[in-house]
Amino acid sequence: MDRAAPGAPSQLGGASVWIGDFGLFRKPLRAGPDRPSVARCRHAGRRGRPDRRVDPGHGRRGLHHGSHRVTTPRYLPLLNQLDRWQAGAAARHPGVIPCRSGCTACCLGPFDISVADAALVALAVSRLDSTVRAGVLARAEAQVALMNRLEPSWGRPYDVAAIGEARFDQLTDALATEPCPALDDQGACTIYEHRPFVCRVMGLGMVIESGDVIENGCPIQDQFPTYAALPAEPFRLEAFETGEDEAKGAAAGSLFGDESRGNYETTIAAAITTWRDSAPADSL
Repeated sequence: MDRAAPGAPSQLGGASVWIGDFGLFRKPLRAGPDRPSVARCRHAGRRGRPDRRVDPGHGRRGLHHGSHRVTTPRYLPLLNQLDRWQAGAAARHPGVIPCRSGCTACCLGPFDISVADAALVALAVSRLDSTVRAGVLARAEAQVALMNRLEPSWGRPYDVAAIGEARFDQLTDALATEPCPALDDQGACTIYEHRPFVCRVMGLGMVIESGDVIENGCPIQDQFPTYAALPAEPFRLEAFETGEDEAKGAAAGSLFGDESRGNYETTIAAAITTWRDSAPADSL
């Protein structure tokens, strides 16, 4: 089993994974001519498929609003695999893993989420109590305003590809202390059951099918030595990604009417404000 040392790149499936202070991925796990490296503050980052590119259009053309029904088929059950993975580790190590409601160490700064995550977030926000939803929308609009101040030309649907990796990284660095708009005043996640992929992988090291290890990205693990010393937990990430690709295509078809836009990525705040007028599906 290969484990990357802090500050050194590891090869997972032919693509580099940079293990730094927060266990950041700096490239997709998939092999191939992937996009330039990225640095995401406190998050496990990007795993995009090189053969599923995003059309970098950034206007409203092609968006489905109003009577359109956002659907997230197959994706939530897929994400639940990660919840079971986390729960299994917690059961094997009772009282060791400090993740809890109100801990927001990994909930700071905008970061990129997939098109499937964007659809799921929009659906979750639409189902919130009206008062709670109003607060989430206000916080999301405020964060988008900050992003627009830094990138005035960036507009809906706030596709990361429209401004490029380097500029997006600069934006995330500048806003690294901004809390996620889905957090309430007590630091609890208002869309916890529908939170994105990256929020579910934080907090544990992961051993994938090849035997390679993706280090724990928790930014405060040094405060909990026993937790920091936990071994990485096995997870079938490559199998997960196969199902995820299908979910991305379905979500792109739902949001854009075009399944080829499965590589669209945005932020939580942008997903909330862009798709706020979409009507939710009856079920996941």
